[in-house]
Amino acid sequence: MKISQLQYAIQKDYTIPYLPYIFYVVLLLLLGILIPVNVALVGSDVVTTLKDDPTVVDNPWWMPRSWPEFLRPYIAQKCQPASITDDMNIRTNSSMPIFKYVLQRAYSNKEVHDDPTNRIYPAPYLANKLSNCEIRSITWRVEIPACIMRYQAKIYCTLETDKSLDFDIPDEVVFIMTYNRADNADLAPDDMVDHLASSVVPEIRDTSGRSASTHATLDKLPVDPSSSNNVLAVLDGIYYDLSHAIWTQVNIWQYINDTRWEKTYVVEWTAREGNYCSLGDRIDAPCGNITDRIRWRRYYGSSDDYGNNATFIMPFNITITNSLIALRDAIMVDLGNAQISSNIYLNKTYFDEVIRIDPYHIEGGSILINRPEDIRMNSSDYWDFCNHWICVGTSLAEAFRGVSNNTPLGNIVLPYQPNNTQIPSVLKFRYLCPTFRRKSTNALLISVFVATATIMSTLYALFDLYMPKVEARYQKRKQAFARAINRNMEDQAEDEQYLVGRPMTKVNTFDSSNTLYDPVPQTEKDNQENAPSSPRHTRVSRPDILCDPVVYGLEVIDMATENTEAEPSASDWTRSNKLFVEGAGDIDPIEGMGDIEYGVDNQPPPSFAQSEFETIIRRQKIDGHHKLVPTPSRFPRVANEWEFSGWGRVLYTEIKLEQLREAQQRMSEPEVQMGQFRSSSISGNGVVGSVFYAFPAVAAVASIFSPLSLLIACLILTIYRPILLELGSAIRLNGANYIYLLQCSGKMLGSVGAAATLLDAVATSVVSAATAGAYLQGEISTGSIKEWSIGLFLLIGISILALISLRESSAFTLSITIIHMLVITALMIGAAVAWARTGMGVLRDNWELRPNNGTEIARSIFNGVCIGFLGVTGFECTPAYIQNIKPKSYGPTLRNLLVMALFLNAPLMLFVYALLPSKTILGGANVLSVLAEVAIGRPMRIVIVVDCLLVLSGGVFAGLVTGCRLIESLACERVLPQIFLRHLPVTGTAYMPVLLFFTLCFIVYASSAFSLETVSTMFSASFLFIMLLVLKYGVSCILLKFSRDRLPRAYRTSMWTVVLAIVAILIVLAGNIALNPRTLGLFVAYFIVILFGMLLPGSRLNVARVALWILDQTKPLQRWNLDKQIVSWIKHFRKDPVVLWVKGDHINHLVRAMLYIRRNELTSHVKLVHVYKKISAIPSELKANIRILDEAFPSITLDLVFIQGDFNPCLVEAVSRELEVPRSQMFISCPGKDHPWQLGDYRGLRVIDF
Repeated sequence: MKISQLQYAIQKDYTIPYLPYIFYVVLLLLLGILIPVNVALVGSDVVTTLKDDPTVVDNPWWMPRSWPEFLRPYIAQKCQPASITDDMNIRTNSSMPIFKYVLQRAYSNKEVHDDPTNRIYPAPYLANKLSNCEIRSITWRVEIPACIMRYQAKIYCTLETDKSLDFDIPDEVVFIMTYNRADNADLAPDDMVDHLASSVVPEIRDTSGRSASTHATLDKLPVDPSSSNNVLAVLDGIYYDLSHAIWTQVNIWQYINDTRWEKTYVVEWTAREGNYCSLGDRIDAPCGNITDRIRWRRYYGSSDDYGNNATFIMPFNITITNSLIALRDAIMVDLGNAQISSNIYLNKTYFDEVIRIDPYHIEGGSILINRPEDIRMNSSDYWDFCNHWICVGTSLAEAFRGVSNNTPLGNIVLPYQPNNTQIPSVLKFRYLCPTFRRKSTNALLISVFVATATIMSTLYALFDLYMPKVEARYQKRKQAFARAINRNMEDQAEDEQYLVGRPMTKVNTFDSSNTLYDPVPQTEKDNQENAPSSPRHTRVSRPDILCDPVVYGLEVIDMATENTEAEPSASDWTRSNKLFVEGAGDIDPIEGMGDIEYGVDNQPPPSFAQSEFETIIRRQKIDGHHKLVPTPSRFPRVANEWEFSGWGRVLYTEIKLEQLREAQQRMSEPEVQMGQFRSSSISGNGVVGSVFYAFPAVAAVASIFSPLSLLIACLILTIYRPILLELGSAIRLNGANYIYLLQCSGKMLGSVGAAATLLDAVATSVVSAATAGAYLQGEISTGSIKEWSIGLFLLIGISILALISLRESSAFTLSITIIHMLVITALMIGAAVAWARTGMGVLRDNWELRPNNGTEIARSIFNGVCIGFLGVTGFECTPAYIQNIKPKSYGPTLRNLLVMALFLNAPLMLFVYALLPSKTILGGANVLSVLAEVAIGRPMRIVIVVDCLLVLSGGVFAGLVTGCRLIESLACERVLPQIFLRHLPVTGTAYMPVLLFFTLCFIVYASSAFSLETVSTMFSASFLFIMLLVLKYGVSCILLKFSRDRLPRAYRTSMWTVVLAIVAILIVLAGNIALNPRTLGLFVAYFIVILFGMLLPGSRLNVARVALWILDQTKPLQRWNLDKQIVSWIKHFRKDPVVLWVKGDHINHLVRAMLYIRRNELTSHVKLVHVYKKISAIPSELKANIRILDEAFPSITLDLVFIQGDFNPCLVEAVSRELEVPRSQMFISCPGKDHPWQLGDYRGLRVIDF
């Protein structure tokens, strides 16, 4: 193996221009950048310091406050967590850290308390917020007569955990809080005195051990509702009520010579998990509106064994309970978990409700004041109730109750209103955290110098490595350029021996402005140079415009393209050029050159219409069959006749009076018109029937707040009523969102709306049928008949009924709605009577199971609102059959649906929670049938089951009507084949839409495996169908206002209303997806399949072109002549013409209309119809512009049809019959507000942008 010799650098100057300047400029820029960057990177040391808050990130010394976070230097390590042990007294970071907490246990999983391995000790802690805290028990212990008190509370809290930490934070911790009070701080500790002495004032006590007066500093504090002194003052005041009561009882017992009180008394209060109120005779202490005498769980007192003799403390049990409540709520404030609705410090109303006045103070005072004179107590001395803040002439609890909301008592005011809302507190620790510290000056200079020098050395080494290669490449390019110049000079010298060229001046014609090169033979050049009378400049001054060829006109170019011998018709521009050229021969070559050039420059160019129109006329005269274009076909090896259509014609068609009369008669034929009650019943059965399957779903997430959630859902839906009114007023056509989006945008967005509408209709029918089967299966033993077969039979029966007639079916649905409303009204009356008879017990029990804090309550209500929209399904189906509703009945129909939803959902759910326990509601039972049996009896339950089957049958029919009307609209628009418009000879009902809808329902039902579990998933998927459909109504309204604002309509909605509706539905839609993201996959799967079926018929041309391209690229397939069959297929589905009603001759409007038709319609024939009253009123350029368009669109034949008359619905119908084009394939520009007819009067005419 041969190793190459080492090389040494050779000093050589670079030849690249300006390289030194670039080098030194870049060097200075790099130094200006690197020095500050290195100061930032190496100018600080990372040191460990103690910090109170590990979440606060300290910025380096050089970083400004507005520095972007992503540019901040990275610290690899994080703060070290603290370790909590059971021998530590811990306080919180609240504004009143008076309480001390001791860790009892910490669990990694709060659901498993019995497993010893689930416990964590010591417990790591890193400023985790204490959330969901619950006080499970409080124990009060007092020693008599010294009045030494000790409170002990057991607290459960959840720690909010950062998942990115590399250690496990406990899921739940259990603390023991100890709070000590004493009348004499020399005998026992007093936490209140210690807290005030350390943070506010020194302690003050008299020799007797009882407080003599207020403290001057506390008494002079200003009134401040946001100060935590209000909490401390109330807590301290209620303690002094208790201390005063104990002192009174001691004096009374001494007066009657009875000193047999126990040395120690204990009272224990407990609460069930997750509840502030516990049930039982003696466990109702925290509840509001309580009138029981004893509110403790256990109480006992003894000198030795803590026996059950509590005679001494029983008289002032109310004051004891007040102290327990005050302590409990103060602890919750300290933990940052207080609820405003149930905390005496944050809610004055709640304070007045649970803090009661103890009559013992009056009774005990009466005894002491009325004793014999030698031992009588002065009344003013007895009623001197003082704590550190204030003195009053009654008990402090009564004094606080006696002031109104936000009214100060001295300098104490309730409710306590902290500056920041109650956020969870954190335990107070100091943490070891890494932080940045600036280096000393010498170390900083050295570090920056070393870093900068290292980086610059590296960059210079790279420069020295690669720059010689750049120099070598530059030298090669320079040499190649020099060789090319030398070669050109040699070639030019050889060519000059045979031919000499001279440059020509510019010929200013309409199609040429380039410098031409006119070659002159060498012999002619020599003769001219040898002639004595011909100076050299005479040759070059020869007028170039006389050279041959002179000018090429448009006609010459076109003739060359078409390879024809016909003489072109010369335009004024061409004729003037020819005359100009012929006259130029008489001009002196030298003197007249300026005039010639001036004449050429000032020739006016031909107009676009003049030159193009003449070219088109000539082409159409030469070839009367197909249009020819110079662009070659995309498929050169297969048939391409479909790319070139025939030339259009100009027709004058007469619409006779008899034809107009027949059209008027057809337009005046009465359609199936329903009033507000019949039309309300079709969609109303979906609305009222949803209570049978919506209630359990809503109750599962909203619990006791389900009535409120359903009420909010119904109120949100009322926002869409004005939107539907505006859409229905402007576009009164069947098809719902498909028609709205089609008329306001195009077929692509319309197909999306059609897919959503059809999915919603299918979901409504399938869910109603499946629920009916499950309801009947749960009530009646059906033997071998399965619940899925019941739902399937229901789908088949409703489909057969729909084949009879819409009117008869609407009468059937109206009967169902009336029966259901009567049954539900009877049920609600019976439930109200039963509620009055049984009382509030069940409702109170259900209320106890509500969430604990405000966040969970808000989340429950929000989730209930999201799912509550299932309770109003059917409302969105109404626009699908708007043409079959009387015009004046559409608004009342929408109103009736909203009234039914408001009347049924929220009140009925309230009765459910008032009479049925939550376990029954969530147990999967048929809620309404159970409610009927509880409220009225077993016969009513049977009536409810029958009513359920009838109403759910109506819900199936509502979805079927919506789907069938949509399918018919799609067939009229040629999105679906025309077979879907065939009618039964007897009933006149279109049977194919019914069969297709039943097939889709069967597929969706079968895809759920006919199981109840999957049907419940379909409930969630149907939420998305409904939300997307309702959302699209808002989008349709915005498109209507944006692109069709001139469309006549009787009702207009505020834009803010539309935006509010869209935002509300988007929030609800996001909430449903967040509740069950898996349903999004089911929705997307169904939606893609349906949308693909909608778009596939309109993509037939693209499919055919792809097939032709495959044939063109595949030689073995070309021998089968498949291309001719494909071309024949293309011609077949493009043979149906469309009509474009034109009013003016603006070519830009006509081009936009043709582009819309080519993009959205499969047709090769467009008939542009112009209606005129007088011939003189016909636009002058209409015919010429249509000729131009006929040339511009080679694959479409454009006929121009002139019809005399007035544009109105009868004329449109007559022309539709005359030209054999359905109204759904006719297009107009958006009519203005002064148009005498509405769009719905034309029954299918489409609006597009011109």
